[in-house]
Amino acid sequence: MSSARTDELAEVVEFLAGVPSPFGREADLADALVQWGRARWPNLRFATDRFDETRANVLVEAGSGDPSSAVAMYAHLDTTLTGDVAVDAAITGDASPVPPCRRDGDELVGLGLSVAKAPVAAALTALDQAAARLATALAEDAYRLQLLLTSGGTHRLPEGATSFGAGARRAVAAGFAPAGLLNVKGGAPAPLAAEPGAAYLGITIRGQWEPALFRSASPGVVGALGPMVGAVESWRAEFVAGADGTEVALGAVRMGDLDKPDLMPATVTARVFVVLSAIDVPARLATDLRARIADAVGPDLEVTVTVDAWDRAGATSTDHRLVGLVDEEWRRRFGEPPSVTNWRGSTDGVTFRAAGIPTVRVGPVIGRDPADLRLDRVSLADLAAFADLYADVATRWFLSP
Repeated sequence: MSSARTDELAEVVEFLAGVPSPFGREADLADALVQWGRARWPNLRFATDRFDETRANVLVEAGSGDPSSAVAMYAHLDTTLTGDVAVDAAITGDASPVPPCRRDGDELVGLGLSVAKAPVAAALTALDQAAARLATALAEDAYRLQLLLTSGGTHRLPEGATSFGAGARRAVAAGFAPAGLLNVKGGAPAPLAAEPGAAYLGITIRGQWEPALFRSASPGVVGALGPMVGAVESWRAEFVAGADGTEVALGAVRMGDLDKPDLMPATVTARVFVVLSAIDVPARLATDLRARIADAVGPDLEVTVTVDAWDRAGATSTDHRLVGLVDEEWRRRFGEPPSVTNWRGSTDGVTFRAAGIPTVRVGPVIGRDPADLRLDRVSLADLAAFADLYADVATRWFLSP
């Protein structure tokens, strides 16, 4: 791999990593990318779709062919961690400043590279490369390449929201419908034509609040915490044993007021993340989990479990041409793809498949930096290999019979 190629990728990743883009606040990066990209790649068309003051999608295109014949790539602008230590420390346990993205030999280290700034850089350079090839081989109206970068691609559910993937859903509603889509988000060790679904289940346990001065013998909802966790974990064990690619995680619990611990709260709320197989029905899961928790905490407390948001699992036929092209290009670079079982990563790929868009997830496996687990460490050689894979698939889509 040439040093010029890896240097280009490092430049693009470092630019993207230099503009914070937490969930729901991606517009600054969208605006910066459009301005920078127009100067950097004059053969590509950059457009921003801003849906409010802080959120925006970006669509990058080349060629003027029918959009319905396009081959597209997809990733999202937001990162899993926000980069704001005041927010992230509750999850990471680390309140030290986040270091900027840096190059370490043939690797890059930084926040949000895996999800998803390194794959975005690979897709941008691949789009430029494929566009240059096609421009010399075909009339401009004989092809169309697209790269969609969305807001809200990570799993978060702000107050008032009832679904995941706001940016992807907005793009689909506006008519984004390419003939094939490469979901370039990294993670899986081989191409995926199918992905599991995901759900957030909300747990609420209610009792009565009491001043500590006059508390009863019962600890109320505070005493329900241990039984609730035990109930969720026992339910999880049975659930994941039923199908590959499923998972349950109790990742958030809220109760009381840290500033006022002499008041014992009436309510504990929690959210459970559930990775769904194709046959799972979230409403039924919520009913089962509620019964399990209610049995554990006893009759004196009221338990409700709601389906706060969910996406259905989805699959693209393995006979689809895009699946075949990706498989061929994978084998040419990496050999036989490993068998992927029990994969538990769900992305906006399920949204696009639900809209009838054939979708293949393919991207680099990017690990965390062992010296600072908030950061990712990505091989520039691996990133270049995937950028070339994307470019070759896009080129062959139009030039191969």
